[in-house]
Amino acid sequence: MTKKEEILRGSIFKTLVKLSAPIIIGMLMHTTFNIVDTYFISQLGTDSLAAISFTFPIFMFIIAIGNGIAVGGSSLISRLLGAGQEEKAINTIIHIILLTLLISLLFSIVGRIFAHQIFSFIGATGSIKALSLEYMQIIFSGSIFIFIFIAFDGILRGQGNMTTAMFNLSIATVINIVLDPLLIFGWGVFPALEMQGAALATIIAQAIASSCILIYFLKSNNVLPIKISSFKLNLNIITEIIKIGFPAFISQAIFSVALGFFNKLASIFGPAVVAAFGLGFRLDSIAVLPGIGLAAAMITMIGYNYGAQQLGRVKEITILGLKLIFTVMSLIGLVFFIIPEFFIKFFDSNPEVIKYGVQYFRYVSLSYGFLGLGFVSIAALQGIGYGAPAFFNNLIRFGIIGLPLSWLLVTLFNTSPVGIWVGMVASNLAYGIISTIWFFAKIRYEKSLKVTQQYSAGDSY
Repeated sequence: MTKKEEILRGSIFKTLVKLSAPIIIGMLMHTTFNIVDTYFISQLGTDSLAAISFTFPIFMFIIAIGNGIAVGGSSLISRLLGAGQEEKAINTIIHIILLTLLISLLFSIVGRIFAHQIFSFIGATGSIKALSLEYMQIIFSGSIFIFIFIAFDGILRGQGNMTTAMFNLSIATVINIVLDPLLIFGWGVFPALEMQGAALATIIAQAIASSCILIYFLKSNNVLPIKISSFKLNLNIITEIIKIGFPAFISQAIFSVALGFFNKLASIFGPAVVAAFGLGFRLDSIAVLPGIGLAAAMITMIGYNYGAQQLGRVKEITILGLKLIFTVMSLIGLVFFIIPEFFIKFFDSNPEVIKYGVQYFRYVSLSYGFLGLGFVSIAALQGIGYGAPAFFNNLIRFGIIGLPLSWLLVTLFNTSPVGIWVGMVASNLAYGIISTIWFFAKIRYEKSLKVTQQYSAGDSY
């Protein structure tokens, strides 16, 4: 059975596991890097740990832009392949790469110009702001490699090539872990660059991994090779990528901005709370791994089946995905709820950081299952070509519920950092519930209008 046949007619559970497992493994390695990176930076002191917390929203904004293009491109590629339109899918790859290069150049220029204003706005001051700038100026300068790395990853996932995507992510992770201590602490012949070293290690790793995957596209028997000769500028392809990708970008951008505001609220209580919040958020990345992996697999699997006009199977895939992710992420949340000290003490021995880090997990970990529901439902909607729900759900999640509630609790009711954690829990609950309801409402709407029978994944482009 070919990969396409497996996605369209094989066991849903086995196919989901087969597609998501490489992504989860790759993301686990990347998360391991984030943890190791955080550990090395924490050895530079609490100020450095707080500084990396302030850079995280900006770094997430970069990821948001890259993922916007990757999600839009991945969704389109999978639908085209499901409809049997390989040549249009190949042409789409070139459009994704060119769009990525253009946007990354603009972002790099804007980021370097306004870096000082950005960190002042989100509450970084003094030595913490200086450390944040040291890190981000290098990230801004080399962001083209981060963008192109994410774009290649999306292209691979769109065609169902999750294993190569995993190896590519693993390459970047291993290189980064090796370079981190060399460039941060100045081991051997390397200079001690501290925060700048951490940033430089990231850029070098992304550049090497991107080069490897480019060689793979050009020289291997890939499902969809890069063929410059096949490129034909098609505004409909760009429009379709943006239709899905822009809401996905805005959704993640809202998340990044919200993270910045949460940091600003945390800064009211001092560096220890900022460090605890940043540490807690980075450790959250372990809990969300199954959700991210399953969501990426579902965009591909649902896109294929939607392109082949199998709406009933789309619904079955989503229901199974929701059950799986709620169970797994709830269990992970339970572990973090029971033994948060075990994770926090590994990074920081400061009693204040430990105190507030434990407090963070006692609240936020209880909402992990609902966060998983949101990941899966939004991925299902993106897979069938609807990007807007991702934007509106995150707008509701943070703009209407999470941030206003946190602000009210902290500033008007003097709840201490607990107000921030409560706001985050409420936002996660809303995200999961609203996203799930939205998906099933959209499926019912499609059935009533029989849109599936009339839709062809690439007729207009």
